[in-house]
Amino acid sequence: MALNKYKKPRDRKLAREYQRVQDLVERSSKISFKILHETRSSKLPDKYEITYQLRSIVSINDDKSPNYGRQHKLQITLPPNWPAADSPPDYYMQTEIWHPNIKSTDPYKGHVCINSKAIAIHEGLDDLILRVGELLQWKNYLAEDKPPYPEDLTVAEWVREYAEPKGIVSLEKGIFVDDAEILDPMAERVVPVFEDVSEPTKLAGNESIIEIDLGDTGSSDAADDDVDIEIEI
Repeated sequence: MALNKYKKPRDRKLAREYQRVQDLVERSSKISFKILHETRSSKLPDKYEITYQLRSIVSINDDKSPNYGRQHKLQITLPPNWPAADSPPDYYMQTEIWHPNIKSTDPYKGHVCINSKAIAIHEGLDDLILRVGELLQWKNYLAEDKPPYPEDLTVAEWVREYAEPKGIVSLEKGIFVDDAEILDPMAERVVPVFEDVSEPTKLAGNESIIEIDLGDTGSSDAADDDVDIEIEI
Protein backbone atom coordinates (compact mmCIF):
# COMPACT_ATOMS: atom_id res chain seq x y z
CA MET A 1 0.00 0.00 0.00
CA ALA A 2 1.49 3.32 -1.05
CA LEU A 3 1.25 5.89 1.72
CA ASN A 4 2.98 8.86 0.12
CA LYS A 5 -0.39 10.30 -0.93
CA TYR A 6 -1.27 10.74 2.77
CA LYS A 7 0.33 13.89 4.16
CA LYS A 8 -0.80 13.58 7.79
CA PRO A 9 1.02 11.09 10.08
CA ARG A 10 -2.32 9.89 11.49
CA ASP A 11 -3.66 9.14 8.02
CA ARG A 12 -0.55 7.11 7.21
CA LYS A 13 -1.00 5.19 10.45
CA LEU A 14 -4.70 4.58 9.72
CA ALA A 15 -3.81 3.24 6.28
CA ARG A 16 -1.18 0.91 7.74
CA GLU A 17 -3.59 -0.50 10.30
CA TYR A 18 -6.30 -1.00 7.67
CA GLN A 19 -3.85 -3.07 5.64
CA ARG A 20 -2.87 -5.08 8.73
CA VAL A 21 -6.51 -5.88 9.51
CA GLN A 22 -7.12 -6.97 5.91
CA ASP A 23 -4.04 -9.19 5.95
CA LEU A 24 -5.12 -10.76 9.26
CA VAL A 25 -8.59 -11.80 8.07
CA GLU A 26 -7.02 -13.34 4.98
CA ARG A 27 -5.05 -15.62 7.30
CA SER A 28 -7.94 -16.57 9.57
CA SER A 29 -11.32 -18.09 8.75
CA LYS A 30 -12.34 -17.36 12.35
CA ILE A 31 -12.11 -13.56 12.07
CA SER A 32 -13.96 -11.12 9.83
CA PHE A 33 -14.51 -7.37 9.97
CA LYS A 34 -16.54 -4.48 8.68
CA ILE A 35 -15.86 -0.76 8.70
CA LEU A 36 -18.19 1.25 10.95
CA HIS A 37 -16.79 4.72 10.30
CA GLU A 38 -14.28 6.49 8.07
CA THR A 39 -12.49 9.81 8.49
CA ARG A 40 -14.11 12.63 6.55
CA SER A 41 -10.99 13.88 4.79
CA SER A 42 -9.01 10.73 3.97
CA LYS A 43 -11.86 8.18 3.91
CA LEU A 44 -9.80 5.78 6.03
CA PRO A 45 -11.33 3.50 8.69
CA ASP A 46 -11.19 4.72 12.28
CA LYS A 47 -13.87 2.39 13.69
CA TYR A 48 -14.14 -1.36 13.09
CA GLU A 49 -16.42 -4.21 14.04
CA ILE A 50 -14.52 -7.48 14.40
CA THR A 51 -16.45 -10.77 14.38
CA TYR A 52 -14.91 -13.86 15.97
CA GLN A 53 -16.07 -17.42 15.37
CA LEU A 54 -14.68 -18.90 18.57
CA ARG A 55 -16.07 -20.83 21.53
CA SER A 56 -16.26 -18.65 24.64
CA ILE A 57 -18.24 -18.23 27.84
CA VAL A 58 -21.05 -15.69 27.45
CA SER A 59 -22.85 -15.96 30.81
CA ILE A 60 -23.42 -18.19 33.82
CA ASN A 61 -26.52 -19.89 35.24
CA ASP A 62 -27.90 -19.64 38.77
CA ASP A 63 -25.85 -22.69 39.73
CA LYS A 64 -22.73 -20.89 38.35
CA SER A 65 -22.32 -23.29 35.42
CA PRO A 66 -21.23 -21.54 32.20
CA ASN A 67 -23.15 -20.91 29.01
CA TYR A 68 -21.18 -20.89 25.77
CA GLY A 69 -21.41 -18.99 22.50
CA ARG A 70 -19.52 -19.18 19.22
CA GLN A 71 -19.95 -15.74 17.63
CA HIS A 72 -18.65 -12.58 19.29
CA LYS A 73 -18.39 -8.99 18.09
CA LEU A 74 -15.73 -6.48 19.11
CA GLN A 75 -15.86 -2.75 18.33
CA ILE A 76 -12.54 -0.91 17.96
CA THR A 77 -12.50 2.89 17.93
CA LEU A 78 -9.36 4.88 17.12
CA PRO A 79 -9.65 8.27 18.92
CA PRO A 80 -8.91 11.57 17.10
CA ASN A 81 -5.51 11.93 18.84
CA TRP A 82 -4.48 8.33 18.22
CA PRO A 83 -1.68 7.19 17.97
CA ALA A 84 -0.55 9.65 20.66
CA ALA A 85 0.50 7.89 23.86
CA ASP A 86 -2.48 9.25 25.82
CA SER A 87 -5.05 8.08 23.24
CA PRO A 88 -5.01 4.29 22.93
CA PRO A 89 -7.74 2.54 20.92
CA ASP A 90 -11.04 1.74 22.68
CA TYR A 91 -12.05 -1.93 22.70
CA TYR A 92 -15.63 -2.86 23.58
CA MET A 93 -17.39 -6.19 23.13
CA GLN A 94 -20.79 -5.72 21.49
CA THR A 95 -22.05 -9.18 22.43
CA GLU A 96 -22.45 -10.83 25.82
CA ILE A 97 -19.20 -12.19 27.24
CA TRP A 98 -18.11 -13.54 30.63
CA HIS A 99 -14.41 -12.98 31.23
CA PRO A 100 -12.41 -11.42 34.09
CA ASN A 101 -10.67 -8.98 31.74
CA ILE A 102 -13.88 -7.79 30.06
CA LYS A 103 -16.46 -5.74 31.95
CA SER A 104 -19.79 -7.59 32.21
CA THR A 105 -21.91 -4.79 33.74
CA ASP A 106 -22.71 -1.13 33.10
CA PRO A 107 -21.57 1.61 32.84
CA TYR A 108 -18.53 0.20 31.01
CA LYS A 109 -20.08 -3.09 29.92
CA GLY A 110 -18.00 -4.79 27.25
CA HIS A 111 -14.81 -2.84 27.91
CA VAL A 112 -11.77 -4.99 27.16
CA CYS A 113 -8.75 -4.43 29.37
CA ILE A 114 -5.47 -4.74 27.46
CA ASN A 115 -3.58 -3.94 30.72
CA SER A 116 -1.02 -1.72 29.02
CA LYS A 117 -1.37 1.55 27.12
CA ALA A 118 2.07 0.91 25.64
CA ILE A 119 0.84 -2.36 24.13
CA ALA A 120 -2.30 -0.70 22.79
CA ILE A 121 -0.26 2.10 21.20
CA HIS A 122 2.74 0.29 19.76
CA GLU A 123 1.26 -3.02 18.63
CA GLY A 124 -0.61 -3.19 15.36
CA LEU A 125 -4.36 -3.70 15.31
CA ASP A 126 -3.82 -7.20 13.92
CA ASP A 127 -1.82 -8.23 16.98
CA LEU A 128 -4.35 -6.64 19.33
CA ILE A 129 -7.24 -8.38 17.58
CA LEU A 130 -5.43 -11.67 18.09
CA ARG A 131 -4.89 -10.79 21.78
CA VAL A 132 -8.62 -10.30 22.26
CA GLY A 133 -9.28 -13.56 20.44
CA GLU A 134 -7.05 -15.40 22.91
CA LEU A 135 -8.96 -13.76 25.76
CA LEU A 136 -12.20 -15.09 24.30
CA GLN A 137 -10.69 -18.57 24.08
CA TRP A 138 -9.46 -18.27 27.68
CA LYS A 139 -5.92 -18.89 26.54
CA ASN A 140 -5.11 -15.74 28.47
CA TYR A 141 -6.79 -14.23 31.51
CA LEU A 142 -6.02 -12.46 34.78
CA ALA A 143 -8.18 -13.49 37.75
CA GLU A 144 -5.86 -12.94 40.72
CA ASP A 145 -6.98 -10.28 43.19
CA LYS A 146 -3.79 -8.24 42.96
CA PRO A 147 -2.28 -5.55 40.69
CA PRO A 148 -2.90 -4.90 37.88
CA TYR A 149 -6.28 -6.42 38.95
CA PRO A 150 -8.95 -7.96 36.74
CA GLU A 151 -11.34 -5.70 34.84
CA ASP A 152 -14.35 -7.53 36.29
CA LEU A 153 -13.92 -8.57 39.92
CA THR A 154 -17.14 -10.61 39.98
CA VAL A 155 -16.05 -12.78 37.08
CA ALA A 156 -12.57 -13.07 38.56
CA GLU A 157 -14.02 -14.40 41.81
CA TRP A 158 -16.08 -16.93 39.81
CA VAL A 159 -12.89 -18.09 38.09
CA ARG A 160 -10.99 -18.56 41.35
CA GLU A 161 -13.81 -20.15 43.36
CA TYR A 162 -15.67 -22.14 40.70
CA ALA A 163 -14.17 -22.41 37.21
CA GLU A 164 -10.61 -23.32 38.17
CA PRO A 165 -11.56 -25.79 40.95
CA LYS A 166 -14.07 -27.44 38.57
CA GLY A 167 -11.49 -27.73 35.82
CA ILE A 168 -13.42 -25.51 33.40
CA VAL A 169 -10.42 -23.28 32.78
CA SER A 170 -6.85 -23.25 34.04
CA LEU A 171 -3.81 -21.47 32.66
CA GLU A 172 -1.57 -23.58 34.87
CA LYS A 173 -3.01 -26.84 33.51
CA GLY A 174 -3.53 -25.59 29.97
CA ILE A 175 -7.33 -25.91 30.07
CA PHE A 176 -8.95 -23.47 27.66
CA VAL A 177 -12.52 -22.93 26.49
CA ASP A 178 -11.38 -23.13 22.86
CA ASP A 179 -8.18 -24.95 21.88
CA ALA A 180 -8.33 -24.07 18.19
CA GLU A 181 -5.66 -21.99 16.48
CA ILE A 182 -7.03 -18.62 15.41
CA LEU A 183 -4.83 -18.48 12.32
CA ASP A 184 -5.51 -21.04 9.65
CA PRO A 185 -3.01 -23.92 9.34
CA MET A 186 -0.13 -23.14 7.00
CA ALA A 187 -1.24 -19.50 6.78
CA GLU A 188 1.80 -17.39 6.04
CA ARG A 189 2.18 -14.04 7.68
CA VAL A 190 2.31 -11.36 5.02
CA VAL A 191 4.56 -8.43 5.86
CA PRO A 192 2.73 -5.51 4.25
CA VAL A 193 4.72 -3.11 2.08
CA PHE A 194 3.28 0.22 3.09
CA GLU A 195 5.37 2.58 1.01
CA ASP A 196 6.40 2.77 -2.61
CA VAL A 197 9.67 0.88 -2.80
CA SER A 198 12.36 2.57 -4.83
CA GLU A 199 14.12 0.85 -7.71
CA PRO A 200 17.13 -1.15 -6.47
CA THR A 201 20.45 0.66 -6.55
CA LYS A 202 22.82 -1.57 -8.49
CA LEU A 203 26.21 -2.31 -6.95
CA ALA A 204 29.16 -4.29 -8.17
CA GLY A 205 28.41 -7.91 -9.01
CA ASN A 206 24.87 -9.12 -8.26
CA GLU A 207 24.22 -7.01 -5.16
CA SER A 208 21.49 -4.37 -4.92
CA ILE A 209 20.17 -2.05 -2.22
CA ILE A 210 16.45 -1.43 -1.77
CA GLU A 211 15.38 1.49 0.41
CA ILE A 212 12.15 1.07 2.35
CA ASP A 213 10.53 3.93 4.28
CA LEU A 214 8.80 2.54 7.37
CA GLY A 215 6.96 5.76 8.08
CA ASP A 216 5.94 7.02 11.49
CA THR A 217 6.58 5.13 14.72
CA GLY A 218 3.28 5.96 16.37
CA SER A 219 4.10 9.23 18.14
CA SER A 220 2.11 12.40 17.64
CA ASP A 221 5.21 13.92 15.99
CA ALA A 222 5.52 10.97 13.68
CA ALA A 223 6.40 13.07 10.66
CA ASP A 224 9.89 13.44 12.12
CA ASP A 225 10.17 9.76 13.06
CA ASP A 226 10.50 8.14 9.62
CA VAL A 227 13.00 5.34 9.44
CA ASP A 228 14.86 4.19 6.34
CA ILE A 229 16.18 0.67 6.09
CA GLU A 230 18.64 -0.53 3.50
CA ILE A 231 18.50 -4.20 2.51
CA GLU A 232 21.35 -5.75 0.59
CA ILE A 233 20.32 -8.39 -1.94
